[in-house]
Amino acid sequence: MIELAGDEPRPDYFIKKHEWGDVFIAYGNLTKELGHYPTTSEWLHHDMKPSARWFQREQNMSWEEVRQAFIKFAKDKPEWASLLEALPKETEVIAAEPNSAADDDNSYLPQCIQNLEALSTKEGSSLEFERAVNIAFRILGFQVLQLGQGTGRNPDAIALDINNRFAVIVDAKSRRESYSLGTDDRTFIEYFKTWQSKLRSKGMEQLFLCIISSRFKNINEKAVTNIKNGTDAKEVNLVTSQQLLKLVIAKIKYSSQFELKDLKEMLVTDGELSSKRLVEWIEGMDKKYNANIVI
Repeated sequence: MIELAGDEPRPDYFIKKHEWGDVFIAYGNLTKELGHYPTTSEWLHHDMKPSARWFQREQNMSWEEVRQAFIKFAKDKPEWASLLEALPKETEVIAAEPNSAADDDNSYLPQCIQNLEALSTKEGSSLEFERAVNIAFRILGFQVLQLGQGTGRNPDAIALDINNRFAVIVDAKSRRESYSLGTDDRTFIEYFKTWQSKLRSKGMEQLFLCIISSRFKNINEKAVTNIKNGTDAKEVNLVTSQQLLKLVIAKIKYSSQFELKDLKEMLVTDGELSSKRLVEWIEGMDKKYNANIVI
């Protein structure tokens, strides 16, 4: 497998540990099922072996290098021709998928939320997903009131930033495919109205509704308008589980540069959080971090 990726192979005992042909076939079959190359979270969610972490730890391969190795394995085999033809070309995927640096960043994640992205797509894991999301918001620096299942008509959590006087009402929606805004408007409005007066009395000047899910489709502007008209919500934000993990990684890597007041500025636009803006913000923290190192 390493040779396929363009490097020298590691000792033979790694090769004996897994039959690479079987690994590639499993990778290809999962790709067929998903209709795209699997992410590490999807590989974990489908309980595939070996683990994505094993490739990095034992074979020193990023997830992108695993994908490239599969392509080299499959490109001359007729049984895989139609799959490769249907998928994006290599340069397109590289632009869209995380690179080895992103894989390395995952090592910053605490074990308790490493499976957050996988939980966001796993049916029957809503309670586990809610807990992982709540932990993520705590790591970001919020004071978090955990609510969710078993507490009546409530959001899953309320995240407070006392210093900057804003609160985020959090709802975690685990979905195998994607979540469509517009199906739970009344519920959002009902519990937001229940909590907004309490939060105002605690000095919270700005209130946000933040929905966390695996991914989103059909961003319904009418639903956003209905929620804002029926509540004191300043904005309605849609944040993917992957984006939430990127925020957690940034908080841990650049703790002295990460400010919740800056995160609030990321939330002042309705709809799905812009991945481009998120990346630019994190890159800005990276530059500030390096600029502040004086020896």
